[in-house]
Amino acid sequence: MYIKLPFFQFANTLFFILVLHIALGIIFTSATANNLWLNPNFEDGLNHWEQSVDTGADATFDLDTTNPYEGSTALCVNVNALSGGQPWTIKLSRINIALDANETYELRFWAKGNAATGQNIHLAFAGSGGFFESTILQVSDTWEEYTFSFSTTDAITVSFNLDIGDELGTFCFDDFYFAASGGGTVNPVSNLDSLFATPTAAEIDEVLADWNSRDVNAYNWQTLGSGIINGFTVDAVSHEVAGNTHYGFVRHPANYDPSQSYAILMYNHGGIGGVNVGAINQFADDCYDDFFIIAPSFRGETAFTGALGLGDLLSDGAVSEFDGDVDDALALLNGTIANYGGVDATNISVTGGSRGGCVSYLVSIREARINRGVYFYGATDHITAPGLQDSIETILANGTSVGPYYTTVKNIAEAYEDGTLPLHTARLELIRRSPIHFLNYLPDNIQIHHGALDFVVPIFTSDELDAALIANNLPLGDYAYYIYPDGGHGNNMPMSSERQTEFLCTTPHILQATVFLEGAYQGSNLMHTDLATGNLLPITQPFNTAPWNYNGQVTANSFPSTTTDWLLVEIRAENTPSLIIEQRAALLSSNGTLLAPNGTTGLPFYNLDDGENYTLIIRSRNHLAIASANSISFPQATPYDFTQAANVLGGSSQLNPQTDGTYAMIAGDFNSDGVISVADFNYFQAELAAINQYYSSDVNLDGNVTVSDFNLYAPNASRIGVGVIRY
Repeated sequence: MYIKLPFFQFANTLFFILVLHIALGIIFTSATANNLWLNPNFEDGLNHWEQSVDTGADATFDLDTTNPYEGSTALCVNVNALSGGQPWTIKLSRINIALDANETYELRFWAKGNAATGQNIHLAFAGSGGFFESTILQVSDTWEEYTFSFSTTDAITVSFNLDIGDELGTFCFDDFYFAASGGGTVNPVSNLDSLFATPTAAEIDEVLADWNSRDVNAYNWQTLGSGIINGFTVDAVSHEVAGNTHYGFVRHPANYDPSQSYAILMYNHGGIGGVNVGAINQFADDCYDDFFIIAPSFRGETAFTGALGLGDLLSDGAVSEFDGDVDDALALLNGTIANYGGVDATNISVTGGSRGGCVSYLVSIREARINRGVYFYGATDHITAPGLQDSIETILANGTSVGPYYTTVKNIAEAYEDGTLPLHTARLELIRRSPIHFLNYLPDNIQIHHGALDFVVPIFTSDELDAALIANNLPLGDYAYYIYPDGGHGNNMPMSSERQTEFLCTTPHILQATVFLEGAYQGSNLMHTDLATGNLLPITQPFNTAPWNYNGQVTANSFPSTTTDWLLVEIRAENTPSLIIEQRAALLSSNGTLLAPNGTTGLPFYNLDDGENYTLIIRSRNHLAIASANSISFPQATPYDFTQAANVLGGSSQLNPQTDGTYAMIAGDFNSDGVISVADFNYFQAELAAINQYYSSDVNLDGNVTVSDFNLYAPNASRIGVGVIRY
């Protein structure tokens, strides 16, 4: 299902030091040719400007189009509260300003204010090595021009702050001019076409191989302390991943009983301030009572234990936004599954906003067991996004400020420019932080939420992903993209929490069925398991090519010893048999039972309605597909039995009887088109004599293509499947 609607609100993205960095990629040049600052007059909104409001203070940064000094826009800062009575806790800034040696610089700007008394503004330029130039200005209640100048002795990179907050009131600014008297400029940057070129298939494969090689198991798991928060038991835990000690939180289900089964939901935090145990409180709806809720911190950042009383726990390792974050989150997930009884590893969901939104995309790409994802205003592309290269080149060339969406890209581009990172390495760093280039690995069921007025993570990142999903006929299950016309970065997004809750709390329906494959059948209701015992089964489901073209991200981390082969299962609308409601790849146990890819009995489906009638189709790589003769509804009273001819559409013409009286799927449809013909013989002949490999012509499933497979094919030549199963 695909839905695209406007709207949104995300509950409680936590920042303990609230720092809103604002930067967009659309560039407007100043009217003054020598001006070194882009967007000096706010005609391009808050692009290239940063703001910060310390904890305890309260201020808003608003664009004023009613009374600017010049042009159409000014910026007004409304100071509503100070932080503990301390001044200068509200800032308007520009960072990474590269200055030449032995140069004099001049700053001019227009300002006004309506504070009751002093109306002070603290202006400062600061850099390394003790460089600091500042002054305090008295702002009047009408537009006036203010000037400040200073000189340098060395080339240096500085930051500029307008510190506001000595007084309550409104302070407005417009028409900044910053230039060198000698015409000095910042260092130019070379063209970055090679860095930002579209990823190649080889590069994508290299990133996938890197991810698959990483050990994200949780070692030395410890529960550091527990407590009751909002009626739930919450554990603070530690473990080791990639040699680092990492911290996180695990909330138990209500009335937790390890002998029962519970879904698991991972919450990935936004911002750069770490994660507080209170973040778990946002999942307050009763439907989350039956979930484990886990919340990782990220390496180099803090888990604030709050009411658990364990203090602030700093995870080891250097900060690795969007990449190392994913390793840490996956290790917490694996540790929870390994250390808590009752975790249902077939029912895993992930959610997060901002930085946590991008991390959640990447977590669900790298972990095949995740079947539902909700992504709030997360970046999706750090290499080929519209305008990204131009913006980074401008940022590097002009030393202008940069917001969160651009920060990681800018740092990687700088490292490439100064020779610290070779081109290939730098490109891989960008690719592995870009979910859009791994679409086929996203879960089948996803929600995306983004505000149209988000100036922190621009909405074009979500628009770009949405367009790519549609172009590739993805995802395969339940999909909704909600756009909120008045939404910013985490605000003015009504109904988003309710939509997330409805989406995540949908209980999967578990399909149970029994089916035999003629080629592997041994009698006594058992098939052999030669492919599994010979380590020939592929870890990833094999139906991602023609004629099936099933793109589901399905991986079996290991196979039960009883596994016979992979199957593809389709649920279709009974009244419209051509309409596929949902597809899932499954493992087939030697006793004919369908297994989920993690080895548990039964196959979960997420888009089915209670009491609705469906048709079920079972597909194999090399046996004639079959369809159910009778309707199936959920929840099932008993497993559907395909080993009896009466239960298969077309009856005994679509199955072969076995010597013990049971029925099995017909062997020999090597090309899986629904007809056993000379085309299948040609397929067999091309693969003949293959040994110890996984081939469709190996219809007896022993790992070899030999005359034994032909002997199964020959008596079945000219058999035709019913219309609904044919390609």
